[in-house]
Amino acid sequence: MKKKSFIVCLVAALMVFAMLPAQASAASKHEKALNKLKFSGVSKYDTKLPSNGKKQSNKQFQKAYSKAIKNTKQSKKGNTWYGTSLHFNKQKDAESGEWVISSASKSKYWSKIANGKDFHASRGESTQLKDWNGKLNQKPQLYISTEDKKYYHNYGWQKKSKKGSHTRSRKKKAASGDNNNAGTGTGKTKRSNYIIYKDQKVLGQKCFVYSYVETYTSKSGNTTNTTTNTHYIWQSRKTGSQIKSVDVNDNGNYTSTSISFTQKRVNKKASFYKVPKSVKFKRTTYS
Repeated sequence: MKKKSFIVCLVAALMVFAMLPAQASAASKHEKALNKLKFSGVSKYDTKLPSNGKKQSNKQFQKAYSKAIKNTKQSKKGNTWYGTSLHFNKQKDAESGEWVISSASKSKYWSKIANGKDFHASRGESTQLKDWNGKLNQKPQLYISTEDKKYYHNYGWQKKSKKGSHTRSRKKKAASGDNNNAGTGTGKTKRSNYIIYKDQKVLGQKCFVYSYVETYTSKSGNTTNTTTNTHYIWQSRKTGSQIKSVDVNDNGNYTSTSISFTQKRVNKKASFYKVPKSVKFKRTTYS
């Protein structure tokens, strides 16, 4: 019952906002807890979904949302986004009806802030606390992503390993009309049923809490497919950062949770994104 397409992309979702330097001590405390976290401790972060909220029209919600983030502030110092996060998925057992955490991982990442001159670069570490096969507390997996004039490069290796993989993909110029000929299928996303709940604290931060239903409809030939998910969001009233999100699939028997433990800007030298010379990478090239 793996729904990989439903898994939240951690890096894309957690790099939107940055934490204020004034919160560094609190972030450090929570980050230390995440660094020590094993799978047995993940259930601590599996809290109940909010309830008894107030339904909002689209217009009402947008007004409340704008008010909630109106006075939020974010740091503008530093050339790199740095973050740490926890992600886990839950499934309802078909026979017993009980909920189980089917997979969990923790990660940290650094992503160079683009300034229009340099190529993009990122670096990260991801640790599977439980994979889809039930294996617990695996060794961290490291990665570095860079680019040059011709290729996108992705390097991956296990911590302390002397071997890794290097995949590079040739950059392609978009052909004229490509945007209009991306395929025969079409898709449309619609958000509705906004609900605002009482404020809650997540990792010590007071959050504006809301949910909405997202319906995605795609057509391919004569076939129409519709997927409906409910998204719950906890957003910091101090920084505007999204601290927590929970997605519930249309059947209500699968949830995906992401929690951001650290979000801030730091300074990193260009050499930070260089691949280690001690690791031998086997290269694969895609045209």
